[in-house]
Amino acid sequence: MTPSFRWATASLTDASIFVSRERPRERPMPAHNMRPFNLVISVSLVLGLFACDLSQPPLYHPQADAASGAGGQPGSGGSTGAGVGVGSGGSASGAAGSSVAGGAAGTDVNDAAVTDDAPPSDDAPGDAPIVNCAGHALQLDGTGYLQANRIVQDDFTLEAWIKTTTSLTGSNFYEGNGLIYADVGGVANDFGSSILNDRVAFGVGNPDTTVISFSTVTTGQWVHVAATRTKSTGQIEILVNGELEGSMTVAQTSSLSAQSILSFGANTIDGRYFTGVIDEIRLFSVVRTAAEIASTMHKPLDGTEPGLVTYYRLDESDGTSAADGSPSKNDATLAGGGTWIVSDAPICP
Repeated sequence: MTPSFRWATASLTDASIFVSRERPRERPMPAHNMRPFNLVISVSLVLGLFACDLSQPPLYHPQADAASGAGGQPGSGGSTGAGVGVGSGGSASGAAGSSVAGGAAGTDVNDAAVTDDAPPSDDAPGDAPIVNCAGHALQLDGTGYLQANRIVQDDFTLEAWIKTTTSLTGSNFYEGNGLIYADVGGVANDFGSSILNDRVAFGVGNPDTTVISFSTVTTGQWVHVAATRTKSTGQIEILVNGELEGSMTVAQTSSLSAQSILSFGANTIDGRYFTGVIDEIRLFSVVRTAAEIASTMHKPLDGTEPGLVTYYRLDESDGTSAADGSPSKNDATLAGGGTWIVSDAPICP
């Protein structure tokens, strides 16, 4: 408090000089004529001036007090938190920031005015924009699924991004957790894909034939899966992350049209459901090459790609339907329940 006393003393001296200069000239009064009230007035004046001096904020000396934040001036900001300065006459708390020194001045103990002169920190929490290229996705808990009219049957390509840790075991595609599925009971011209033995499987019926990947897909991470079928040759393929992992030529060269409904996330015939998250479902009426699949799997489609007949971005945030972004406008309906969540699938334009 020493600077305050110095300031008060100087002020008192100035005030005394001011009063003495304004006092009119008088004849000296004999000592025996001085009354006691004159002394009371003088003492009151001195005490009043001294009290006024103490009510004023102390002088701010930038060189002396910059490091301590004296008198409610901006404090010196820390490298990761709020800038706090404490010095003569009060304390000041700076705005939070990792690189901005000082921040805004805090409240002085002498009720000095609070200011907010510090610029906003560029790296303060919440300032950075959130980049979300994938929009939303559909989380399925093992009971829910999407359904729509089946459009593909001859040449086609099935694609989706999935995230799962759950798998059934077996030898045939219909024994796995249904993924993109158009199967019927018994021997028929049908097809389906599933999660089987921790891998992705694809198969056709009449006769039942299954091709399976060699990569594990139940990693809890996003995996892109695809399957193709060529009617004229009977060739079926399975691809993981744009890479061909299985191929087989079968005797089945008919249209696979036995099932009129296509399910996404379920084998409803046998009650085997997909558990996990699914996003960016794409169906083409052409056989796409591995290079073509890899070139578009990390970005949204514009809806006009050659052969695109079904495209579910799954960007809905609520409701029980999924809009088809292809020319077919073949919207899907959610059955059995599911949760729309913010997607972190690697989809960026």
